Amino acid sequence: MPGTLDVGFIHLKYPRNEDISETSAATEYIRYIHNQGHDVVVYCPDNPDDSSKIADDLETQFLNVDPSFPRHQGEEFNRKILANDNLRTHEIIHCYTGMGIPSVGKISRKTEIKSIITLNAYNSICPKNNVLYFEKYPCSSRGFAKCSACTAHLNLSEFISRASISGGISAGNSQTNMFRDIRIANKCEQNLDHIDAFHVYGDHAKTIYDDFGYPTKKFYKIPIPKNNIFDSDINTRSSGAFKALYVGRLSSDKGVDKLPDIITILREHYERNIELTVVGEGGDLDGVIQDEFDNRSLDDYVNFEGHIKNHNLPDVYASHDIFVYPGRVREAFGRVFLEALASSTPVVSSDIGIAEEILGPGGVVVNGQPKEFAREISRLINNKKRYIQMAKRGNEKADNYDINRVGPAIEELYETILLN
Repeated sequence: MPGTLDVGFIHLKYPRNEDISETSAATEYIRYIHNQGHDVVVYCPDNPDDSSKIADDLETQFLNVDPSFPRHQGEEFNRKILANDNLRTHEIIHCYTGMGIPSVGKISRKTEIKSIITLNAYNSICPKNNVLYFEKYPCSSRGFAKCSACTAHLNLSEFISRASISGGISAGNSQTNMFRDIRIANKCEQNLDHIDAFHVYGDHAKTIYDDFGYPTKKFYKIPIPKNNIFDSDINTRSSGAFKALYVGRLSSDKGVDKLPDIITILREHYERNIELTVVGEGGDLDGVIQDEFDNRSLDDYVNFEGHIKNHNLPDVYASHDIFVYPGRVREAFGRVFLEALASSTPVVSSDIGIAEEILGPGGVVVNGQPKEFAREISRLINNKKRYIQMAKRGNEKADNYDINRVGPAIEELYETILLN
C-alpha cells in the first residue's frame, strides 16, 4: 500500500477559519487527509483581502483567478491551473469541481500524475448547473442548439448568479459567457478519458452523469461529510405555533413558489397555528415570493430572514419543528438535508432523487405538490410519537456522514488510483 500521499487539492474557494456551507465539505476532506499524516497543498481560486480568513493549519497557494469581463470564469480557471507548475509536482491532483476537467485532464494525459474530479454540481454538463430544460423538464442530453436555446431562455441576471463554479468563482458580465459555458462543457466531455476517477456523492448523480455519457465505471460514491456544528439533541417540539423552515435560494428551481400554497392549505384545511421562516436570498423569486405572501395576507405568519451565516444556522434549525424543501432540481446531494437531520429536525421534501437516499427514516418524500406537503406536515403535527421517532432516527442517520466515517473512503480512493 502507498505510504505518505502527496496531494494537490484544488478547492472551490479557499479553506476558511470559519467554514461556510458551500465550501466546508472540501475543507473537511482536506483536513482529514492532512490529519492522517499525508502531504496536502491547497490550491485556491480566490485570494481573500483579509488573510485571517484563511485556515492557518493548511498549506495554501493561490491561483488568483480573475473572472471579470471579458474573461470567462471557466476558461480563466482552467488557464490558471495549466499555468501553475507546482501542481505538476504532486502524485495526485484532486479538483473539487467538474469545471476543472479540461485542464486537469490535460495534465494527467501528459504526466504520470493521477487525477480525481469531484462532481459536486452539474456545471460540467449543464451551463445553468440545474439539468432542467427550460427550467421545467429533466434534461438527459446536450447539444449546442439545445443548450443555447435553453440558456438564452433563462433570465440573464439569474444566469450570471448561478453560473459561478459552485459558489467559488464569480461569473462574468456578458451574455457571451452563456455560449462559452457551453464550450467549457464540450471541453469537459473531450477530456473524460484522461481523468482517473470521479467522486460523486450518491447514486442519483451517478445516474444523471451516465445519461450524459460520463464513464461511470470510474465513479466512486463517497457521501459529503456533515458539519458537526449542526449536531443537537432531539427536538421534542415546544408548545405554541408549529414552526416550519426553508433554507436556500429564493428561486424557481428550489420550488419556493410552492411555499405560499403549502402554508395556505395548511392554515385553511389542517392547522391554523403554523409559521414559516425563510432563510436565504437571491434568485429569480427574491422579492416576488415576499409579495405573494403579502397578497395572501400571510405576512404575519412568515418571517424572511435573508442570509444567515453558517455558524448561526444550527440554532435556527434547532428552533424549528420541521424543514421543508419543495425543490424541482435533481440535487447532486443537498447539504441542507444533512444540516436538518443533524439538528434533529424532520424533513418533508420533494422527490428529487437524492432526498430519499439521504433522509432515510429522518424525513418524508412527497411528489412535490403543495397539497402533499401540507398533508404530510399535518400528519407530523398531529402524531407526536411519530414526530419524535423521525427526529431521533434522522439524527442517527446523520452520524453516517461524520467525517471520520466518510473520510477513510477518500483516503482509500487516493490509494486505489495510485495502485492502478
